[in-house]
Amino acid sequence: MKKTSKSRMKKLPILLGTLLIISVAAYGTRAFFSNSADIQGDIQLSLGDVKISTENTTDWKYEPIATTTSKLDVNDKLGANVASDGSIADAGNITNVRPGDSFTKTYIIENTGSLDTKVNLKLANIPVPLSSVKNDVNYSDGPFTIKIHDLEENFNLEGKKDGIVDKKEFTVTITVDPTVADSYNPSHKEFLPGNKTTVNYLKNVFSVNAVQTNKK
Repeated sequence: MKKTSKSRMKKLPILLGTLLIISVAAYGTRAFFSNSADIQGDIQLSLGDVKISTENTTDWKYEPIATTTSKLDVNDKLGANVASDGSIADAGNITNVRPGDSFTKTYIIENTGSLDTKVNLKLANIPVPLSSVKNDVNYSDGPFTIKIHDLEENFNLEGKKDGIVDKKEFTVTITVDPTVADSYNPSHKEFLPGNKTTVNYLKNVFSVNAVQTNKK
């Protein structure tokens, strides 16, 4: 009896070990598959910009009256440096203009920024509202007439894309009106030194304001 008891005692750890292994294996069959992954925040934000440029606006160009269809009567006493093509780099000091002399400038407004932009134009140095010098309408200031072509007070410009810049152009032409200029001759009482106002028009005329198009 004692021998049998010892034999059973030897087998008991083996039996318990076997049961333990089976129990662990059985528990493992009830586990769910699982895995893990990181969520990446791969985003970079760069602000767009609103940038209006007038750097490509042309110089004022002198256009003398023609005496014939092939000959221009050039005024060489303007007190300014006039290039061979008629352009004047500094038009702030033009003097001795004559009846029939004209000066033209092409304004170029470009949106070099990346955002679509609303543009508003205002007269900067001239004491009249922009509405009084509407597109293709002559505005008189003393012996001068001012004509603006392709002018818009409000317009949109798209943002720069693929190197392409959206732009708006309009021209301003100032002419000494031959029909009224004689009354402003210095020998007449009607001579007005104040016509310097229009001469100053040859320098800086318009102020440009711009905001992005989605601003309410």
